[in-house]
Amino acid sequence: MARPADTYTSQVFNFGVDKNIPFGFVDVVFDRSGNAVGFEKDGKFYNLGEQVEVAKVAAKPVTSKALSKRIDALQRKLNLAKYSASNTNIGEAERNRYINEYRTTAEELVKTQKSLLETQVKEGKVKESTAQKKAADVIRFDIRTLEERRKLEVRLGKTGTELDNEIQKKKTELNNVLNPKPVRYGTQPNTVPQASMPFGGRTVTGATLAPAATSVSTPTPTGVSAGAAAGAGGTPAGGKGGKGGKAEEEVTDKRSKEQRYSDAVAKAQELYNMPDIIFKNVDSLGRLLKRYVNNELTDAQFVREIQNDAWYRTNSDEIKARYVQLFNYEDLVNTGRAQGTTNYEQEIDRITRSVQAEARRMRGVEVDDADARAIAKDLYIFNLDKDASIIRERIARFIKPVAGMIGGQLTEDYGGEALKNYQALQSLAKSNGFKLEDILPKDALGKPLNAQSTLQALATGKLDITRVAQDVRKLAAVGQSDFVKELLGQGFNLSDVYAPYKRRMATILELPEDQIDLRDPALQMAIGKQGDMNIFDYEKMLRNDNRWSYTKQAREEVTNAASAILRNFGFVG
Repeated sequence: MARPADTYTSQVFNFGVDKNIPFGFVDVVFDRSGNAVGFEKDGKFYNLGEQVEVAKVAAKPVTSKALSKRIDALQRKLNLAKYSASNTNIGEAERNRYINEYRTTAEELVKTQKSLLETQVKEGKVKESTAQKKAADVIRFDIRTLEERRKLEVRLGKTGTELDNEIQKKKTELNNVLNPKPVRYGTQPNTVPQASMPFGGRTVTGATLAPAATSVSTPTPTGVSAGAAAGAGGTPAGGKGGKGGKAEEEVTDKRSKEQRYSDAVAKAQELYNMPDIIFKNVDSLGRLLKRYVNNELTDAQFVREIQNDAWYRTNSDEIKARYVQLFNYEDLVNTGRAQGTTNYEQEIDRITRSVQAEARRMRGVEVDDADARAIAKDLYIFNLDKDASIIRERIARFIKPVAGMIGGQLTEDYGGEALKNYQALQSLAKSNGFKLEDILPKDALGKPLNAQSTLQALATGKLDITRVAQDVRKLAAVGQSDFVKELLGQGFNLSDVYAPYKRRMATILELPEDQIDLRDPALQMAIGKQGDMNIFDYEKMLRNDNRWSYTKQAREEVTNAASAILRNFGFVG
């Protein structure tokens, strides 16, 4: 069913109280008077209270833990796309491709964040009192990604007008989530029953859904806003009614500091899975708790400040849980009770062994325990211990020549996979008439890499040895005939093309074959604009080379010729 004419949509977050619309983030449809007339789901319009069509085979529910991991992976992908799209050293078409990748990843990330919040509310991990703030955080993130995308597009000469309208719409939705007004059905507002704040010190009423008036003006509905009594002009329990739905006076909090501390820690554990050890180790959260205990913050302010805390917002649930393991371990170390049996210690040991095993495969040498444990700690805390590409990147910085001793002589060389790549680069350079330093690529800023940096880039996949080889062949093709260029383009090296002539040149001029430079003019003359020279003609040409006169064969021919002349004149018998 199509959406009715002369209506508009606005996204709201339903905590599950309003049964007329689905749970979670919902695109509510409003008429010109600001009354809700239905909602949209998956691009289809539904009347209020109508059941949403579901697939015949229901998919297996996704857990909040799985969604958190998905969010971490998408965030890394988004950061990479942003970095690539900001690179001014690539062409416009490629930058457009990265911007599109940034857009699709951002949209998927926001969708996953919404699913996570809805799942956490269903699982009871997030209460109604905090769901509203988390919903606002999702919209803020959506706005930030849209603004970043606009910057990227403006750099390519686009106006960004369409994105400006989208950003403004999101800001309107954010305002309505933070300052909810009742959703009106006809002339009666839809209100939510009274609910208590997390820490028991004060009571407030529950929040209500709010339409977001985009280009359509929405009349202010008659009723009570969030934080006031449940009904129009209603009175909260134990308080006096307020004129026009005004909230009652705050109830005096008579709890002791000890009780406030206990209540705060207990509810932080319940709502955010944050034990008191987090507050002891994260300075910003510790200061918030101290202010709350000293009665400088109300319950609502304490909740809001936690959700706005930089540490809380920038770390996923999985990362927060890992910090708890770290802080518990450090506490045991400080009290002399660490015995290697905690989850943190066992995980660090496992990751350390994995890092060292991967390092041996990549480098052929050991990463010492201290370096491997330092890498393991970072990988564990930031939930990256199963990301193979990140592990390789962390190990790659250790790729460097390693000292050794052979026959009493000090040596220095690479090992493992790095040695294979180094030998491949050397062979590639020699096979096309270059020195190693001549073929090393450049970084994103146009600066030439050294051998060590090149091997690190190859190890992490930032450089492809096949691509490097093709670039070298293109370089070798400069100044060559079309015949040679075609062969190089087919994947042959310069040494392959000139191999037959190089062997004849070594024989005729009596030179070591491996000492003949591929750029030698006598060798280059073998293949010209008319194509490749036949071997007989090439050998005749080589006898005109100055170096031929110094060969044993040349001296013998001169001696034989002189003897023949002497015989002809009777001087030799």
